[in-house]
Amino acid sequence: MGALAVEEGFVRFVDRTTTPAFVEEASRIALTGRGLGTAPESRGQVAMTGRLTGGAPFEIKGTLGALGGPLNFELDGKLTDFPLPRVNPYSNKLIGWVARRGAFGATVHYRVIDNRIEATNDLLIGQPEYAPSRSGDEVRERVGVPFGLLVSLLKNVRGEIRLSVPISGDLASRQFDLSDAFWAAVRETAVSVMALPVSWVGKIFYTEDARIETVRIWPVYFEAGGTSFARGFDRHAERLAGFLRDAPGVTLAMKPVHTVEDIVALKREAVHQRIDAAAREPGQTAATVAARLFAERFPGRAPPAGLDALVTELVQAEPNPDAAARRLAARRMETTRARLEAAKGARNAERLRVTEGVVPVEASGQGRIEFEIVP
Repeated sequence: MGALAVEEGFVRFVDRTTTPAFVEEASRIALTGRGLGTAPESRGQVAMTGRLTGGAPFEIKGTLGALGGPLNFELDGKLTDFPLPRVNPYSNKLIGWVARRGAFGATVHYRVIDNRIEATNDLLIGQPEYAPSRSGDEVRERVGVPFGLLVSLLKNVRGEIRLSVPISGDLASRQFDLSDAFWAAVRETAVSVMALPVSWVGKIFYTEDARIETVRIWPVYFEAGGTSFARGFDRHAERLAGFLRDAPGVTLAMKPVHTVEDIVALKREAVHQRIDAAAREPGQTAATVAARLFAERFPGRAPPAGLDALVTELVQAEPNPDAAARRLAARRMETTRARLEAAKGARNAERLRVTEGVVPVEASGQGRIEFEIVP
């Protein structure tokens, strides 16, 4: 074929295998082709431009081999500003999520020589917002984390997702599955995008087959019984604030955890408060007050020598400070929230959730605020 030309073309595509049916129209199609043929040595040139529903422009250009095979071609394609909700019939069917808003763009290069494919897909998803549409999550099965969590982790500071997804394989091989190859490439690309920012504040754990098992954010630790960060963890809090700034789709749930050291410190504080209050009376000292409190607590028992020893015995007999422990948990949450909000003001406030319920007390370690990424 010497030359092929189409001007102001129109195509309407309907796929009724989805629910609802997928309908797309391409208009203002301009297609040119030269040197197309079935001879084995054929190398035709093809170019096509047009607009999809809503005005999203697309273009395809490149070379085609013999139309009768074997499969040989090299094509470049570009699509911009395609509304994400337009493909909801497919996203509902394939991954169980639908887009509420957002736009999709792609720049692709596909090269196939004798059925061997080498492809790159540079994807841009602008301001995506998704919602689950049915039970099941194909993305979780393929990648390892729920789709909603994956989207929140992949969003950059502009609220965009940028991925470069390479694909390669032998199309004629029975072992090659284009869908599996695509998901493997998505998983590898997603991990590479997430790994660096997460490494500053936590760690990604993987299954044996390289899927993401969990994304863990390191906690911030506190001095026993207080609201001051343990040594070095003020810097960790600053890194967390930067992580929230650079990953605007991420929401963190905060959970306080006490340890026995916290409870002992609160008991000690309560004992010292009683001693100090009574020692303000005329003729009283901290030592005499502590000795009197000891005698009241342990009648008939000989007191130990020295103020510190008396305080230690009183602390051991002090009831659990439940109310003080609740106040300490609330104050640590506020300290952490204030530090994380400082980097981005009110924007971070909406993305910090407080976990309600009983505050656990562990036998060892340091009191802390734990974090969990929530969709």
